Amino acid sequence: MPLLKFMPKEAFAGCVALKTFEFSRVLVGIAGFAFSGCAALQEFSAHDGLTVIGERAFSDCISLKKIDIPDSVTIIGEESFFNCASIEILNFPFEADRGNNAFGFSPSRSSEEPVAAPTTTTDKKDPDEAYNSIMSKLDTITQI
Repeated sequence: MPLLKFMPKEAFAGCVALKTFEFSRVLVGIAGFAFSGCAALQEFSAHDGLTVIGERAFSDCISLKKIDIPDSVTIIGEESFFNCASIEILNFPFEADRGNNAFGFSPSRSSEEPVAAPTTTTDKKDPDEAYNSIMSKLDTITQI
């Protein structure tokens, strides 16, 4: 069976019982909403070679505690890890272009509530044309 190079849009969206997932070594892109709403998913770690994480790819993964994004990733889409309020460890390439609220926390959290800061955070510019071009191609993948 061939290994996936691109994780299709909404591939595992809403799989609330999914706790772990091992990404193939040949994976280069994760399309938008691929794991959105996987409430039991606890860790995201991918191999070098992954270059793009689509918009809201891991949004609403409320049990996600560890995010380890390889240095090969150059684009992290808008709200990719939005509402993942359980994050304790966050490693990502400083140089990667990140969309708005790529690592945003729950909007329902009051500003007075303390939030445990991930181990690494920075703000960076919005993605450019290259990001939009790549994401539009990934989001059109419906079948492998």
